[in-house]
Amino acid sequence: MNNRVILVIIALVIGGTLVIGLIPGNPAPPPSSVPNTQLNSPTFSRIYNLPSLIGMAIWPTATPSPIPPPTTTPIPTGGPQPTTDPITGGNCSWMDNGLPNVKEYYPNGGTAMPATTKEVCAFNGTSYYSLPFRNANCQAAQTGITNAYNKMKTYYPAYWQTTKLLQDWKTVQQYAIKYNFNPLFLISLWIEESAAGGATQATKLGCDYRRNRDNTYTKMAANSSICEQMECHFGLQSAYPGNYALWACNYRYGANYWVNNKCQDAIGFTKGIEFWYNYISGGNLPAGCKIQYFPGADSRCPSK
Repeated sequence: MNNRVILVIIALVIGGTLVIGLIPGNPAPPPSSVPNTQLNSPTFSRIYNLPSLIGMAIWPTATPSPIPPPTTTPIPTGGPQPTTDPITGGNCSWMDNGLPNVKEYYPNGGTAMPATTKEVCAFNGTSYYSLPFRNANCQAAQTGITNAYNKMKTYYPAYWQTTKLLQDWKTVQQYAIKYNFNPLFLISLWIEESAAGGATQATKLGCDYRRNRDNTYTKMAANSSICEQMECHFGLQSAYPGNYALWACNYRYGANYWVNNKCQDAIGFTKGIEFWYNYISGGNLPAGCKIQYFPGADSRCPSK
């Protein structure tokens, strides 16, 4: 009798152990995600000695890492593919029905020639100018883009091989028109700031801080896409269609430099914008799209 009791107890102990072993415990917590580190993104508009700017002698000396060839979809022989935007996989499709992150302060744009000041330096170093940067009717053509690409081979030898000009210029033009910016101006700014994406250490349009809808700011990474850079630019409070100098001064120095309706220093990066604007257009523009020049630039404008 005692032996039977002992055997029953042993059986119960073994069975209980097996049942407990089958009960799942609490799962281990997932590893914490590593936060994305924002990259420093120096822009070329910060230094503006021309023609050194055009020759890229003053650009960062580090050679950009080569872009590896695509591993899934080959580039067709008919031409380069448009860049895929990392947000949705499409060409800026997340901006098709409005800008999700920023507010448009002047959504309607304007076709009139905006005001300017003598601090907006022209390429010749002695004139200043105005540019209808919110006139969506001023469009680039394939011939002008091809000419600019060929010119970049000489001017930007360290960056032209990785430029996205041929792939993405139509996308930039499409969304510039949609949001009432001058597409030829925006393409020229894109080339001036980053060799149209060829210099991977610079933000593509030079828009380093995006002003969010709640008036906070997001630091834009150097690898932010051209779509993200356009949204950043479209949300600028300084993009008032009536004053090109206001935009240029704020873009170069920040709002504190705009005092008494003029900029507190010469604005040199506008020389590069002017150069590419005229080069792409070849001078073949409607009257309302041509740059307007004035004599007597600020004495601080670089002559070269």
